[in-house]
Amino acid sequence: MGFNGVDAPRTWTLDSSSDFAALSGSPPTFRHAAIINNFVVTGFQPTARNTVQWSSFNTPTAWTAGVNQADSEILPEGGAITGMTGGQYGLVFQENRITRMDYRGGNVIFSFRRIEDNIGAVQGKTVIKVGNLVYFLSENGFRVTDGNSSKPIGNGKVDRFFFNDLRFALRERVRASVDYENKLVCWSYPSVSASGVDKIIIYNYETQRWSIVEKEHQIIFNYISPGFTLDELDDYPSSGSNDLDAINVPLDSDIFVSGLRSFGVFNTTNRFGTFEGTNLACEIGTGETEIFPQNRSLVTHVRPIVDTTSATGSVTTRNRVGDSQSTTSPVATMHATGTIPFHKSARYFKFNMQIPEGTTWNDAQGIDIEATKEGYR
Repeated sequence: MGFNGVDAPRTWTLDSSSDFAALSGSPPTFRHAAIINNFVVTGFQPTARNTVQWSSFNTPTAWTAGVNQADSEILPEGGAITGMTGGQYGLVFQENRITRMDYRGGNVIFSFRRIEDNIGAVQGKTVIKVGNLVYFLSENGFRVTDGNSSKPIGNGKVDRFFFNDLRFALRERVRASVDYENKLVCWSYPSVSASGVDKIIIYNYETQRWSIVEKEHQIIFNYISPGFTLDELDDYPSSGSNDLDAINVPLDSDIFVSGLRSFGVFNTTNRFGTFEGTNLACEIGTGETEIFPQNRSLVTHVRPIVDTTSATGSVTTRNRVGDSQSTTSPVATMHATGTIPFHKSARYFKFNMQIPEGTTWNDAQGIDIEATKEGYR
């Protein structure tokens, strides 16, 4: 089904359609939709932005209210509907509210229960469901809900960084997607330093850690891998010459396996791809710390815990909170012992590890520090 909130919805039937056709049954025009229980549930109509309307039971082509449980509900508070998720129960996101829909049947059909007041989603493309949890971007920052309440996942530095870095005039282009293989929820967005979408902020929902990727692109999205037979690989688009050796995607890539939930991207030249190329440049940093509380420290070595010998390191220091930070140039000489030598004396330190673009590596755990305690001078 295709819909955009302006034009009448269109449908495509697998294995039989040759073109998109109008959805029959006099459906509303809507911007958001989800399958909740056995109903197509919609939200945000052009002249009724806070109205939820659903189809007849198990019949997406019947929308007459009162017929086979088709009906609608107006949500009088919370503002316009900004997103929806489905399943055995539904969540309706508004500008300032989250409402849960549960199927009851009978004359009630659906019950509506508010699970959050004064918290909503900024727009529907920032809402993504992973298992039984739904991740979303609110005016207060990144959050997750289990269908009963929500909690912040980016409270503090992550939210402040994102909202300071986001080009607000283009925030409609913020979009969420999931990398199921690596357990990542990703939001792509346009930063203040670019005219288009150029960054992806990433949340690892197993480790609950954040990272960021800087890469210009148009859109990230989830898709079901189409699969290719051995004969079809001759005509794979990237080769174009019936030459298996010309395919620039590893033959063991999930893109060649049918039916897998996959993570894809369109670049700025409208070409589809996956994130399986050579490694980008990587930087891992720590927060500022006082290594020995109440004392200055002399840092002598930094040990990157990563499976490459190409990592470099830099140290940022200052003695007083009010001082400007001073950062060393990246040092690339790694000893056979795995450490990078430094000789920096200060009270407050931050450490950064850099890995050059194109370096082959798979796992980075962090940075180990060798330091001695100094006096108060």
